[in-house]
Amino acid sequence: MLPHITVVLLGKFFILGFLRFTGQFLGYKGVSLSSPTLGSAMSNLNPASTFILAIIFRYLGSIWMGFGSVSWVSI
Repeated sequence: MLPHITVVLLGKFFILGFLRFTGQFLGYKGVSLSSPTLGSAMSNLNPASTFILAIIFRYLGSIWMGFGSVSWVSI
């Protein structure tokens, strides 16, 4: 059963959304004020961070195929 929507709950949603918007805005502003190389490097970090989070939260497992190769499978 879902909780009732109260003023306190709506206030928490507003604060959470405002903090997320502020952090994202300041992050984009910082990247736009820096060099284009940093902006390109930041966008290339998204797949790597997603991969690392998948390993941490055990969405991916590894199968060792041989001495020098590893195969990644979803669990």
